[in-house]
Amino acid sequence: MIIDKVVNLEKYNDLNPHLIRGIKFLEQNIWTDLRQGRHNINGDNLFAIVIETDLQPEVEFESHQKYIDVHMTVSGQDYIGWQPADNCGEYHEKDDYFLFKALGINWFKIPPGFFALFFPEEAHAPLKGKGKIKKIVLKLKCE
Repeated sequence: MIIDKVVNLEKYNDLNPHLIRGIKFLEQNIWTDLRQGRHNINGDNLFAIVIETDLQPEVEFESHQKYIDVHMTVSGQDYIGWQPADNCGEYHEKDDYFLFKALGINWFKIPPGFFALFFPEEAHAPLKGKGKIKKIVLKLKCE
């Protein structure tokens, strides 16, 4: 897991070959204007999901096998749990996720202008808290 300012995201280009193109997508768009839903950047290799929703007091953990997630807060404040992925629960191959309940080892606030990057072996529980949030999740296919 990596937490940093979005302006520093370029420092992590070597982590995944799709990150450079994802950063270009972010630079070419006004984040606040992006509509909710999926935005194809490079098919299933790289896409963005814009989420506008209410935060929840209780959230489930998720992990993935095929993708690295980059969660970026646009407005509101995300509170994301982290722990090593135990791959508990049923795997949903079509959408690449495991869902399971856990307490989480650590919880982090991700305010606007920051991101949290999660590798496949890391479980995360986003969207915890009160109020509304708008965020972008870049999905980078593992190579």
